[in-house]
Amino acid sequence: MCGIIGIIDANINDYQLRQAMQSIAHRGPDGRGTFSDTPLHLGHVRLAIQDISELASQPMQSPDNRYTIIFNGEIYNHWEIREELIQKGISFQSKSDTETLLQAYIYYGEQVLQRINGMFAFAIYDCQSRNIFIARDNFGIKPLYYYHKNREFRFASEIKALAAIGSFDKKLSLDALFQTVMLQWQISDNTGFKHVHKLLPGHCISLNIDHPETLKIKKWYQLPFTGLYEKLSEQAWIERLDFVLTEAVERQLLSDRPLAYFLSGGLDSSLLLAIAHKITGQKKQHCYTIDAGTEFQQEGFSNDLYYAKNVAQQFNAYLHILPAQANIIQGFDQMIWQLDEAQGDIAPLLVQQIAMCADKDDFKVLISGAGADDLYSGYRRHQALYYQQALNSLPLFLKKGIENITSFLPEHVTTRRFKKLTAHLTATQREQMAAYFYWSSPTEALALFSKDCKQAINTHCIEQYFASLLAEIPDEHNKLNQMLYYEMNSFLPNHNLNYTDKMSMAAGVEVRVPYLDTAVAALSTSIPPELKMRGTTTKYLLKKVAEKYLPKSIIYRKKTGFGAPLRSWIKNDLAFQQRIEERLMDSSFIGRNIFDQKGIMQLIDDTQHNRRDGSYTILSLLSIESWLRQFAE
Repeated sequence: MCGIIGIIDANINDYQLRQAMQSIAHRGPDGRGTFSDTPLHLGHVRLAIQDISELASQPMQSPDNRYTIIFNGEIYNHWEIREELIQKGISFQSKSDTETLLQAYIYYGEQVLQRINGMFAFAIYDCQSRNIFIARDNFGIKPLYYYHKNREFRFASEIKALAAIGSFDKKLSLDALFQTVMLQWQISDNTGFKHVHKLLPGHCISLNIDHPETLKIKKWYQLPFTGLYEKLSEQAWIERLDFVLTEAVERQLLSDRPLAYFLSGGLDSSLLLAIAHKITGQKKQHCYTIDAGTEFQQEGFSNDLYYAKNVAQQFNAYLHILPAQANIIQGFDQMIWQLDEAQGDIAPLLVQQIAMCADKDDFKVLISGAGADDLYSGYRRHQALYYQQALNSLPLFLKKGIENITSFLPEHVTTRRFKKLTAHLTATQREQMAAYFYWSSPTEALALFSKDCKQAINTHCIEQYFASLLAEIPDEHNKLNQMLYYEMNSFLPNHNLNYTDKMSMAAGVEVRVPYLDTAVAALSTSIPPELKMRGTTTKYLLKKVAEKYLPKSIIYRKKTGFGAPLRSWIKNDLAFQQRIEERLMDSSFIGRNIFDQKGIMQLIDDTQHNRRDGSYTILSLLSIESWLRQFAE
């Protein structure tokens, strides 16, 4: 796990490159190195996990010095690949997966991507052809951004490194800001900068360093949603998923540094700990959990501590209990700086808190349950599909009536979800599915922007993107699987995985996600949808697997979120209210002529007086203000 940067610019020298590397030094506390072949400059900051010796330092070159690699991530099956290469006469100098990846690329070319199982963002340069090949893992676990304008090209693990040196066009993407207001994050390859893009999950870039204006991007991985499901008995599916998941956990326990676990006491993290306990025997595992306290419970985030303690006791694990310290006033700007993107969520602060404590205890790897909800159906919007099917069968006049009536209901924890479910009854099913991700409607979001910006924003960009995703899986007609494909290509990489990586790496800690193992993910698409969600029971099959390891009180308890009491803070916390007014009414923010001051004031007033639930929209605006101030000045 590391940080990488590459720049094609003859005017950049090694000193300037190292300045850019300094902006992502937190990603690699164990070493750094550079490589140059004008106009190409490569930099690497290292967090040593597999083979912590100097032999695994990067940039790493092939024995003949023709190829050079910079790599961030882990290849979990690299020993199997290495054995294949050894049988073909290839020798190795280190025990690192970096060297395995480099030699596998030299032997297999781009087809190496079809062989590796891991999380990664890497670049390999061939000095003979002067071509560079850049790739990102299947699901976007590891971040990779690139800046491309005419003949200017650079790529890095974090945006801040791209902007650290040389000329950098800070022209904003209004569509991306609009998406942040609506969703808390940005869709597709968008960032707040017009000329900075994410390399999408499962995509790669090829270019010649003498002709950087010609960029070739292609998709190398497609999650196999084919509409075809294997016909096995429920028990057979339980055994198969258990086997594949166990193999994935075993692969991801590979580490030369101490390893620990996130443990919320919920299904996903508890099951991973249980499987790891089965694999490692009586070895005592270390786990970290957050004690949410009573304040968080007021917002609907139940305190999971009781359940986390029970699971830890069952598997003889040592549980590190951390009091929730998501100080939105003190930590918010630093959080946005680490995230590189405007994201309207407080959960990243809790991830960072755990990672910092793990680092202090010398645990450099954490195992996370992220991805299970997205593969096997774990969100309330998946349950909403079940209710939506019944509501859609109502006659049009009745749906219109329900929409009108519920729109006048006051905002309250008991009415909030019902209002969201019924807000789009007269829309098409595709529009309804997209709307499950909204925190503001397109109309409400647009009202927050200035007159000039309103005309420039594509208000249909989110809906259009989701439609393009469905075009990638034309044979998958099941609505739940379509929704899961949305998750895997939007919310998961652009929100959850982004903050999981950035906030853990801010502490120099690697996070692994066994549910996003290539084999586990591929298997999920062949499971009949009715085994993923039965009625309103989400993750049905995964819960059946868990019955082999965990008590039902853990498996079937009510799902809880991972966040903070934001609505309470906005309505009751005077210091936070003052921060909102200071930031969103500030002349430097309004003076950009991006947002409409009256629209924002109305949003705040409506939220504080329960006329609408604009809490997370306000948080998204705060994140945009912080991002603009730190990145776009």
